[in-house]
Amino acid sequence: MLLCPRRTLFSLLCLLLLVMSACSSYKLQGRVVRGTGSYIQVVDADDPRLEGAGIAGAQVTVTLDPQRLKRKVIGSTTTDGSGNFSIAIDEPGAGFLEYDIGIKASGQGLIHALSFMELPSSRRRVLVTLQVGRDVSSFEDTLMQDEDLWEEAERYR
Repeated sequence: MLLCPRRTLFSLLCLLLLVMSACSSYKLQGRVVRGTGSYIQVVDADDPRLEGAGIAGAQVTVTLDPQRLKRKVIGSTTTDGSGNFSIAIDEPGAGFLEYDIGIKASGQGLIHALSFMELPSSRRRVLVTLQVGRDVSSFEDTLMQDEDLWEEAERYR
């Protein structure tokens, strides 16, 4: 049986890329800044808004598959003195494969922001804008909690 040299080469290249991406550590990086609303967006690494005055001490949490029953918190951190954050994502193929994530950012005296998206490439950054104000919880916040919904249903059964 003869194998097609192109197919074999392509398969080896895909396997090499997968192994390399699994070995290298992907970091979700961004900045939390103050603004007139609370929202999260993915921007280019050279976006000028990433240079603005940041919010120190804000909490940023990342959840994998946030809208599924088997969701899990895969990283959490507090911003540094300039409002920057970096969260190592240790999932296989992170930065190469597509992952659905949820990002929640909050801080004392700030209205939290919550967003669902695909894990951005390592060449992009997450810009979090938080508005000053009294924070309130919402239904979406429960989607970001790391709990087993089947256990919860059994408890009230």
